[in-house]
Formats: sequence, C-alpha cells, structure tokens
Amino acid sequence: MRRIIVFVLLMHFFCRAQVSAQKDVQPKKPSILAKNEFVITGKIIGRDTGNLVLLYYDKTGKFVKDTTVLNQGAFIFKGLISEPTRAQLIGDLKATRMNDPNKTDVFLEPASMQLELIEGSFLKAKLSGSKTQTEFDAFHQTEERCRFISDSLKVERAEILETIKNQGKSAETDKRFSNLNAKYAALNNKKNKVAIDFFTTHPDSYVSPLLMWDADDKDQLTYELIKSSYNKLSDGPKNSLYGKLIDKKIKAKEGVVVGNALPGLVARDMNGKVFSLEQFKDKNYVLLDFWHEACGPCRVQSKQLKKLYGLYQAKGLEIISISWDSDETIWKKAVKEDGIGAWYNMMMKDAEVSNGETSVTTRFNIQAFPTIILVDKKGIILYRNDGIDEKGLDAALASLRL
Repeated sequence: MRRIIVFVLLMHFFCRAQVSAQKDVQPKKPSILAKNEFVITGKIIGRDTGNLVLLYYDKTGKFVKDTTVLNQGAFIFKGLISEPTRAQLIGDLKATRMNDPNKTDVFLEPASMQLELIEGSFLKAKLSGSKTQTEFDAFHQTEERCRFISDSLKVERAEILETIKNQGKSAETDKRFSNLNAKYAALNNKKNKVAIDFFTTHPDSYVSPLLMWDADDKDQLTYELIKSSYNKLSDGPKNSLYGKLIDKKIKAKEGVVVGNALPGLVARDMNGKVFSLEQFKDKNYVLLDFWHEACGPCRVQSKQLKKLYGLYQAKGLEIISISWDSDETIWKKAVKEDGIGAWYNMMMKDAEVSNGETSVTTRFNIQAFPTIILVDKKGIILYRNDGIDEKGLDAALASLRL
C-alpha cells in the first residue's frame, strides 16, 4: 500500500494570484499599524538588487503574490491578515525544486516584523516579531537531528546505487537496500513522534494544526489521534486555515464508513463518457476500486475484481475503478494489461466533487491503495477495506444473494 501525499496550500501558490509591487524606496519601520496589518522590513546579505516575492492568503482568504524591489538589499512587505499565517518567501531561484536555497516558509502575524536573509541560505532566515515563527523555529530545532540522519541516508543510498551501476545487483546490495529501508522507516517514525509531541503539547499554537495536517496527509496519524488532538486545540488554531482543513478530514473519515451514505461523484471515464454515482441508485450495487498503476497489491486485486465482475455483473453489480495516476498513457496501459476495461475506469483528476473544494482522496477518505468500497442500491456503504481482503470482499458480495 502506498501513502497518499497531498499538500493543497502549496498547489495554490501559482494560481489565481493577486499581484502587487512595493515602491522602490528605502524601507522605514512604521510606528503604528492598522488592525490586521502586518509589515516586514529586512535586508538580504549577499544581494543588493532584484525582486523578492511573498506568497500568502490575506484576511479575506484571497491568495496574494506580493513582489517587492530590493534597494541595496533592503526590502519591505505590507499586507492584511486575520491570523498567524504561513507564507512562502521566494528570492532568486536556482532550480525548480522544493528545497531551493532561495526559498523558505515563514509565519506572518498582524504585527511589525524584522527579517534577516542570506542569499543562497533562505532556510537560515531569522524572522523576529512573530511569536508563531518562534514556535515554528523551536519545532525545527527539535527536528534538526532527523534532517542530519536523512542526509546521511541519502548518501548511503547513492553509494548503493553506484555499486549496482558498476558491479550489478547482488545479494549484498539487496541486503544493503533492505537495511536502508529499515533505517528510513525508523527515521519516519522518529520525525512523526517529534511532530506529535509538538502538537499534543502546544494546543494554543497555530503551528500545531499545520503539523497535524502534514502528518495526516502522509498517513501517519490514526483517526483517534487526529480527532482528539484537534478537539484539544484552542479556538484560534482550531478555526485557522489548517484547523479547518483538519476538520474537513475528520468529517470525511467519519462520513465514509459502513452504514453511511456514499458521497456524490460526477466523473468522465476513459472513453470520455460523463457519469455519476446518482445514476446507479435503485438500479445497481456499486463497487468502487481506488488504485494506481505502480501499486503491486492493486494490480493483484484486479484479478479478483475480474472474477467478481464475471459472476455478478449480469445480476446488477457495477464496478468503478478510480485511478490515482496522473499520466494518462501509463494508466491506460495498466488498464489494458490487467484487462479491466469492461467496467467504468476513470482518473481522479477527471472527477468533480464538492464543487471542487475537496479532493477525491479526502472526500472518500482514501488513506491507502487499494481501497474497496461497496454500496447498495440506495447508496449506503455495505463494505469497506483499505488493502486486500479477498475473503472479506467475496463474503460481502455473497451476502447480497445476487
């Protein structure tokens, strides 16, 4: 099973932007701020000219891309926010990757703040005047050892790959890879514990719902832990952007369980035909199969689904296979190889759910692949399993007496 990695805030950073530019004047620290106003003054060491970009959501919820011009390395940003807000700061990018040396995240607050930057080392940025940033920095200091271990594991992996390149695969390289994977698993558990320790002991921090969101997005939290931790948050963090996202996840987890009605879905299949779950009501039992091409267990389960479709299709069973793949060519090739084209096949990106506000994975609470959901003719969930459970699925369909 493969973890689902979704991070919606950064996905929006490069769409529907509101752009503004600061005047090319020497920044001056304001003495009095209006309500909800923030001001950042600062200087970049190592660069005197060019632009600096700040990406964030303002107090109205509108996405803002604010560009300021450096004046002998000095700069100023102004804006309006209603709460401590995570923002992304972008300088002279060296490459299109997440860990670019001239890119970093900061926590803004409605206050006067000062920022120190070093060209080529934005991760070492020092933002003063933001209590939330201080908390964010404290978390990263605790996490620092994990990052050192991660770097050493990357070096170890490169060495193994170099050995394979020069000498070919062997029992020894397989053993080294197995040991390396065990180290990565231990590191992930350690990183996860650092995050959990923080948000369970900092219910008043706006950093806590962010860490909860990130850990849950990587399938590292149980439903019980995320709900109990969310309920312990104070009102501010609970009603923040990430707090609301966590609340949506909790409601999705609570909603898509046996005995409840299945959420709606409108989609386009691989032949371009638009269909909806609503059209099957009072007519068919529906089995939803969430999978993707690189998921080994998913491909194994396809064989069972073909058998079940042959047994029950004429008696009223419809199957809808929903792929997490983003490459249409790879997806269609897998459908053909597995021989599952007889029923509905679609990609998640071709679905419309909740007016575009929620992804398919969130709406149906897909935590792992494969996931099977079986619903009756009224749209009520009869069976659900995350992973392979051939006997359980066989028994669920047999109980319908189709």
